[in-house]
Amino acid sequence: MFAMSRLTWRSAAFEIAAFSLLSGLLTVAMIAFTIWLRQSPPSTACFVSGPVGDCSSARSFFDLSATASKVIQSVGLLPIAIGGVLGSQLFSKDIERGSMQLPWSLSPSRSRWFFERLLISGSIVAALLTAVAIAATALEAAIHPNVGPGDSLMDLGLRGPSLVALGIAAFSLAAVCGLMLGRSFPALLAGVAAAAIVGVISQPLAVVTQPSEVISQMGRPQVSFAIVRDDMYQMRDGKLLTLNEATALVPPGTEDPPTWIGANLKEVAVGVPGQRYLVVEAVWCAILLAVSASSILVGLVVVRRRRPY
Repeated sequence: MFAMSRLTWRSAAFEIAAFSLLSGLLTVAMIAFTIWLRQSPPSTACFVSGPVGDCSSARSFFDLSATASKVIQSVGLLPIAIGGVLGSQLFSKDIERGSMQLPWSLSPSRSRWFFERLLISGSIVAALLTAVAIAATALEAAIHPNVGPGDSLMDLGLRGPSLVALGIAAFSLAAVCGLMLGRSFPALLAGVAAAAIVGVISQPLAVVTQPSEVISQMGRPQVSFAIVRDDMYQMRDGKLLTLNEATALVPPGTEDPPTWIGANLKEVAVGVPGQRYLVVEAVWCAILLAVSASSILVGLVVVRRRRPY
């Protein structure tokens, strides 16, 4: 295993060092923002009114949190970049150089060789992204101290376990592309493209599995931490109505139907509340891990059946 670790480092030293530096800088930046924001958080009322009136002193907090939010947003492509680059180069470089002939000619050792390479490089990917995921979660909590990170769907996929799971899925897909194509640059393009497609599709798929429910009355802070699918009107008995159904209840001859609807019905947001964050994360991670496992199985078949030249 030590010899395989040295081989992994020698074959991708520049990529690992570059991503380690990038991951480290992002982690340090997010930790610094977290410390600054936690020094003087505004009151809960100021999160509703904003930096006006008695909350004008909190303007520096809101300005700083806006910048911190952009730092979190910058994490978006990191798992695809790290997983795609390290995965695509894992086997394709050796195939191009012809250094695969010895391990692949020893058929009984192919599976062990394959899994050792995956485990070592995959652990590097997971370690780099775990630090960023933890720092991003802490920063999210500092930006919105009135709402716990487990009760908000804001910045979904930019923090927490899904960030690491997406990187592992990208790594697995790119590694298989490298095995099948056997060329570094085409494998890089195919691996990053496949990872991006999986990332784009898997998140909505995880969200769509969640049932819709009433989140809150429109305009309340809870709405911004949820995923809104529709806005409806709620009667006093809890029954939900569409706009057309609400309009049909307006008495004939009413001069201002919107005013009547606003006075007699409550406009509510319907969708996935922020409190379902952990469930959405679990479903998304399960999808990504299934993609990773499927990719590894395909790669194992390719390794065992491909000729050593």
